Amino acid sequence: MAPPSSAVPGLLSVPRLTTLLASLVVAVGSGTNYVFSGLAGNGVHNLPVQSFIDANARHAVGVYSSAPFWGRIVDSRGPRIPIFFGFIFLFFGYTGIRHFYNTGVDDGNTLSSLGLGLLIACSFMTGAGGNAAFTGAVNSTAKSFPDRARATTTGIVLSGFGLSAFFFSTLAHIFFPGDTSSFLLLLSLGTALTTFIGLFLVRSIPLSASEDDDHTIIPTVAAEAEATIFHHGDDIHTPLLDGDSAAPSSPLMEEYVSDARGIELSPPRSSPSASRSRSASHRRSISRSKQEALEGLNVYGRALWTSPDFWLLFANLSLLSGTGLMYINNVGSMSQALFAQGNPEYDEIKAAQFQATQVSTISIMNFAGRIVIGVISDILKNRFGFPRSYSLLLVSSLFFCSQILAAQITDVTNLWKASTLVGLSYGTIFGL
Repeated sequence: MAPPSSAVPGLLSVPRLTTLLASLVVAVGSGTNYVFSGLAGNGVHNLPVQSFIDANARHAVGVYSSAPFWGRIVDSRGPRIPIFFGFIFLFFGYTGIRHFYNTGVDDGNTLSSLGLGLLIACSFMTGAGGNAAFTGAVNSTAKSFPDRARATTTGIVLSGFGLSAFFFSTLAHIFFPGDTSSFLLLLSLGTALTTFIGLFLVRSIPLSASEDDDHTIIPTVAAEAEATIFHHGDDIHTPLLDGDSAAPSSPLMEEYVSDARGIELSPPRSSPSASRSRSASHRRSISRSKQEALEGLNVYGRALWTSPDFWLLFANLSLLSGTGLMYINNVGSMSQALFAQGNPEYDEIKAAQFQATQVSTISIMNFAGRIVIGVISDILKNRFGFPRSYSLLLVSSLFFCSQILAAQITDVTNLWKASTLVGLSYGTIFGL
């Protein structure tokens, strides 16, 4: 049960804002998977390109296959366990990848089965670790802010995930230009530092009874029931519980009024056991009414798998985000192919610059999209009373336009246009 308002921090209190900012820091260190799209097109050092592409694929598998596992832990144990594993996985994962970069392979063409397995394991760890820390941060933020501000605050945290690639690649360009080994060291230490900070500062701040949506329904309906039962104007001839009084405003209200109509002003004489039986029946009815009021607000278990709304959202997220991921994970190779087209003098430095441009563009627009959609969905719900799911029309339209635009591009100098729209679309679907 939610604590009273006086026992919890306010909306803009230091504990709540600390959780928000710490969650943002964790998110910035968790979204480095977008950097891989630029590295995989070239391979690293004298590692074969195919080996690194395999590792990049396992990184993506680590990010997305581990999500239900981390989500279950966060729901049952809180954010600290996933953030701790995020710290371990990110640090050792990037450290291992850097080791393979520095040592390379003996003949420059092949990697031993053991070496490839370890490289894939390290890549999987970076994906799973980033997702673990990110899940803990987003979950804590969502639980720490009331519904009227939830989309905006979680959108801020989600934006950090989208900005991560730009943040780390910019730092590397400023301090370690052209030095991939130092860049991987930056990823190893930087992601570990952000999750280490979150380990101590990210936590769920409880909401007051008036702000916790799951606990405001019963008192509100009970108050309506009380008003219907006891307020009948000044007519002294009006029966206390007239069967023709105003109709209840909801099925739950009907339950309360039905219970109330069972109360008699002057009940007939009856045995104590019959009275206790009626009281127990009333209590069970009210308890059942409370349960029905909450039903649908917290859908889980078997009810989740049989919910059409769940599968509709699942299909939307899969199709739209899958479209974005296909572009993001391959934009480095796309940029190379377009740059090489009709260009007999292939300049690796210029090709790398075009790749970096795409990664930065996607990252910035991803960041913007996650904030913008949070604000839009909050406005739609709080000001106009529309469900947040209405924003899916906007998001799906953005994705459709992005793919139409991408299909028309044949020059690498125009690829940034598609990257801009894809990044914005991808940010909005996850923010929403």
